Amino acid sequence: MLKTWMAPLGETIDAIHIGTCLLDNCPYIDTIMKKVKAKAGVDVIEGSHPYKPVKVFGD
Repeated sequence: MLKTWMAPLGETIDAIHIGTCLLDNCPYIDTIMKKVKAKAGVDVIEGSHPYKPVKVFGD
């Protein structure tokens, strides 16, 4: 879908970043990562930032 959305703009997708909050808090992350990597056709990078905040969802 991303490739289809970007095509009219003449843009391509180089990589997909999976957010740190998803990696650390989603009980389905293994399934999600497996499916994204299988279908993406581009690099899938785990984490969106080089830092990791101590608390993602407040106190």
